[in-house]
Amino acid sequence: MNIQAVISGFQGRPCTVYAYYDEESDVLVISKEAASRSDRFKDCFLISNIDLPERDAVFAPEDFNDAITHFFEMICDSKLTIKDAASRCNPTNSIEKDGVNENGKRAYRISPETSNGQVAVLSIVWHVKNARTVCKVLDMQDRFADLQLGMMMTI
Repeated sequence: MNIQAVISGFQGRPCTVYAYYDEESDVLVISKEAASRSDRFKDCFLISNIDLPERDAVFAPEDFNDAITHFFEMICDSKLTIKDAASRCNPTNSIEKDGVNENGKRAYRISPETSNGQVAVLSIVWHVKNARTVCKVLDMQDRFADLQLGMMMTI
């Protein structure tokens, strides 16, 4: 799955970051940072925090904590690669731990110096997390449908 994130409103010029997510291996590759563009590039899934006519998903401020949590999970599991052409977009140094939230999950905050490219990477990771969840739910639904048809399931 090709992914394009267009982010504005943070440090620096608005930008576009491109990535590829391989569902089979569960690996996300952040490919490159480019000048901001408001149209979809080829077959990319388009994420943005601004109103774009072709946008597929909105990355909002309330999505940051989930995005950051998943970012660190993917780093620890070696499931995230950031290519040299996007190295300035690595958000690791812009994230600070901020205790625990009301749900008992780790809370984070981002530095005021966080760039649009760094937020773009977080938005891409956030989308991958959501896409993985949807795929798992659909797989489970298929298994239940198989059970209803009388097929066997191995546990």
